[in-house]
Amino acid sequence: MAVVAGVRIERVLSEDAIGVTAGGTLVTTGERVGVRHLHERLAGDDAARLLFAEEVRRVARIDHPWLLRVQASDADAEVPWMRTDPLDGETLEDAVGAGAWPLARVKTLLQGVLGAFGHLEQRRQVHVAAVPPKFVRAGEGWRLVTLRDVRAEDEAPRMKGRPFAHARWAPPEMGEERASSPKARALHAWFAGAIWFALRTGKSPREAAVPTSKAKTEEGRVLARLLDPEPMRRPHGADACLALVASVPDA
Repeated sequence: MAVVAGVRIERVLSEDAIGVTAGGTLVTTGERVGVRHLHERLAGDDAARLLFAEEVRRVARIDHPWLLRVQASDADAEVPWMRTDPLDGETLEDAVGAGAWPLARVKTLLQGVLGAFGHLEQRRQVHVAAVPPKFVRAGEGWRLVTLRDVRAEDEAPRMKGRPFAHARWAPPEMGEERASSPKARALHAWFAGAIWFALRTGKSPREAAVPTSKAKTEEGRVLARLLDPEPMRRPHGADACLALVASVPDA
């Protein structure tokens, strides 16, 4: 029995305690798709099924061109599943090492990213791992993988101290060594700053000195605000971040 009807699963991308994330193709057309499904061994575990159903509830109706689209889902199937846009293409992290991007190009990308954050904020949600490895190439643009990383805004503080899969991109407040707790919209600001910094320098904010409020350029001063180690000093929300991005001259 195929776990997802009509889909040939070809490559497992990751596994976790609840399920499997994979790449595959539609049998009828050969179109590339992504798949997320419950571990088959947990199909009879009511607690696991409830957790998977919650994953589906969080992301199945998200509709934004910069956010991964769930094409179909069935949380009540014998093995619950979601079928998504492709998950296994080039990532934005791959693009980080290809050389510094011009500022105007970075600003254009950030407008899309922050538009996606704004869409989540309108739904009172937060993406808790919006880092370059989570952006997958989609034609000429990018899509941010949602799946297990979209939470309700008020869940953000509970992320403190949890393992972060991509440690070099982790916001500082995620670690136990800092007193401050994660805040939903402050996380979005930090992720925007981390993407900006990486595309301009080729490094994550954990790997190189970031600008401070005394930076000599407007770009540096805005990056310092987005990447402030103290969450409460960052811009509040995607709209505030967009205004800061627009304030920086292209050259």
